[in-house]
Amino acid sequence: MKNFMVRLSISPRLREECLKIGSEDIMTIITNLPEELAELQGAHMDYLRKLYPEGKVLFGGPFADFTGGFVIYVADSKEEAIKLAQGDPAVKGGLLTIDMDMVKPWIQFPLE
Repeated sequence: MKNFMVRLSISPRLREECLKIGSEDIMTIITNLPEELAELQGAHMDYLRKLYPEGKVLFGGPFADFTGGFVIYVADSKEEAIKLAQGDPAVKGGLLTIDMDMVKPWIQFPLE
């Protein structure tokens, strides 16, 4: 198994809503999104929480500039990592898009 970094971009509508809310606090943004977007965001988090104990996700998170974020998937191949990302309800719902040129093997640097 290898680690793959998958960059996800946010939709123009989500970016607009984030900027309207005017906060850098992700929880403030999530709790103030319109219902449709909040549901997709919740489904996105549920999906990642499901994959984490299965050993298919290491971590991820949003960028502070509201352009997107990334997820580190654990997969046998780049194609499998893309399939995992494509299974995300936020990707299916158009809230996030996969930046195909930013799906890259990722090496965890040991700090011990």
